[in-house]
Amino acid sequence: MSFVSPEPVPIAKASQVDDFPYFSPFGLSRGTFRPIFVFLMKAVVTVMPKPAILDPAGVATGLAMEHLGLKGVRSVRIGKSIEIDVDGADEKQLHEIAHDLLSNPVVEDYKLTILA
Repeated sequence: MSFVSPEPVPIAKASQVDDFPYFSPFGLSRGTFRPIFVFLMKAVVTVMPKPAILDPAGVATGLAMEHLGLKGVRSVRIGKSIEIDVDGADEKQLHEIAHDLLSNPVVEDYKLTILA
């Protein structure tokens, strides 16, 4: 049995999108949704290898820096930085995400910085 409709599905035009129904805090409304307040949180999670863990990419980069003429390189550690823009999250949720998803707690440390 086929679920394909024999009739073409109409595509919404720009004038129809402006009249699209949406749910507002005051019930079902029509028209363009323009929120008055937007609670946007910007956070940066910096993930670095733990100090006791060997960082072979950092060692190789340090040697390459010396090869290119930069003298006095003591150590290089390579990590990652993740920027997050989110609505409606609190700092505890972001810590859980950073610990459980964005970093490997066995070999990496993370630092969460809330920017706005």
